[in-house]
Amino acid sequence: MAEIKEEIEVKGKSILTKAGAWSFMGGVIIALIVGIVIGSGTLKQTDDAWGYVASVLAVLGFIVGIVSALGLGTITKEEVTAFLVAAIALVVVGIGATLFGKIPLIGNYLAGITECMLIFFAPAAVIIAIKALWDLGKE
Repeated sequence: MAEIKEEIEVKGKSILTKAGAWSFMGGVIIALIVGIVIGSGTLKQTDDAWGYVASVLAVLGFIVGIVSALGLGTITKEEVTAFLVAAIALVVVGIGATLFGKIPLIGNYLAGITECMLIFFAPAAVIIAIKALWDLGKE
């Protein structure tokens, strides 16, 4: 009986681990593609489709954050600090993303990609930051 219970726990962990990894890769790929589409002017942020895409990115980021906070995701406990610093850098760059539009040829693409990455990484960063603060408080 104990063997079956351990096997179920291992399978459950592997499913969550895979979900975290697939969410991370999927979110990055979707953010890049949609950012390029936004940069080309094909997709406007006033379109309904943009709302759905932004929602998908946010949900994927939420999954990455939850799975990582559980210790099963692509972001390990040792990588939390590096991830949060990278997220802060992304937010700082994202604040100035509107200025990217002034760069000829590639500016709109950079702005679109940065915005999509922000939407994807923000939920993950918030959840992982809360978990990091929780862990600090316990020590």
